[in-house]
Amino acid sequence: MKTNKIYNERLLRFADHIKKIKNHPEHGILRTVYVHAIEGKFRIHVEVKTQYWFFDELVACFPKLWSFSEITGDPIFYRLGKETNTSDGVCSFFGLKGYEAFLHLWDIEGYQKTEKWGGQILTEDSEGEQLANQIEEFVKNNH
Repeated sequence: MKTNKIYNERLLRFADHIKKIKNHPEHGILRTVYVHAIEGKFRIHVEVKTQYWFFDELVACFPKLWSFSEITGDPIFYRLGKETNTSDGVCSFFGLKGYEAFLHLWDIEGYQKTEKWGGQILTEDSEGEQLANQIEEFVKNNH
């Protein structure tokens, strides 16, 4: 369970960081990220629509662990290398297993599992405070 503690600490640190952001200049700019997961015998590919700036803030919050790719300009988790994508980095960095946890935290099209992990349905209008609440509820309900 030591690893869960590390992941939860990272999530809560990010929630604290993002909670302070009001009226981000890129609010309303959306991006689609792709999550690839294996669930049992099935390979799942999911397109997740999210606020563009949510992931960019990982670089500001964790500058020793995240940077912007020189190739794509997207945030990357340095331990996975330059060839990885943002969603793979987010799953690895925060210990998110399965695509449902990823969708619950970052999606803005209503795919949250609030009955399982708490929180609320995020939308295009959701800002840092709503995302921070989503993360905090996820940590609280995902021991």
